[in-house]
Amino acid sequence: MDIYHTIDGGPEMGPHGSKQMPVWGDRYHVEAIKKPAGVPHDLSPEAIVHGRILSLVHYLESIQQE
Repeated sequence: MDIYHTIDGGPEMGPHGSKQMPVWGDRYHVEAIKKPAGVPHDLSPEAIVHGRILSLVHYLESIQQE
């Protein structure tokens, strides 16, 4: 879950990368508040962010070389 927390930029993780590297949790949260088309209205922004970060973590795991 270290990768998840790094992407999320949670409070236990310090700044990472250069200023060009966004904290995706913040960016995803701003987008989730807008309730994109096709997203159920009863789904919380936190659930949307959690799902997006998990999808990104899964993708990163899938492209790793052994």
